[in-house]
Amino acid sequence: VSIVYYEMNCMGGAEYGTLEGITIDCKTGEEVTAAEILGITNDAELRCEISDKMGVEGILTWDELDYYITDKAVVFFGKPYWMQGNYEDVAVYR
Repeated sequence: VSIVYYEMNCMGGAEYGTLEGITIDCKTGEEVTAAEILGITNDAELRCEISDKMGVEGILTWDELDYYITDKAVVFFGKPYWMQGNYEDVAVYR
């Protein structure tokens, strides 16, 4: 099961928000990574592919990138406020 939520942070006048996601394996109750779901052993290669498809310069870190699952795909999105609305989500079909 995947959950995506918006987290708002107030910093003494400045406010910013991030999208956050969490995916739990219902059988084990443990959080699972996108690489585990997709059966990929090199998550740097996965982050590079997603960053390229989003059109981001450089390679996104997991602090900047998150995901949720659907019945057919793992959908990646940018977490920080500067990415939201500026970059398209990327679906990797499983």
